[in-house]
Amino acid sequence: MDHKLFELKFQKEAEDQKDPSRVLLHQAIQTGDPEEWQDLMLLLVEKMMADTT
Repeated sequence: MDHKLFELKFQKEAEDQKDPSRVLLHQAIQTGDPEEWQDLMLLLVEKMMADTT
C-alpha cells in the first residue's frame, strides 16, 4: 500500500497540552506492538470525542 487513503488536518493545539494528536498518531504509526497501537488509537478517539463536546 503506497497511496494515500485519506488526508488528516489538525487544528493548532495549545502548547501546554500533554499529548498533542500529531504526537500520538506518530507514536502509533511507529510502534510495532499491536496493543500499544490500539491504546494510542483509543486515546486519539477519546481526545476527538472530548473536543466535540
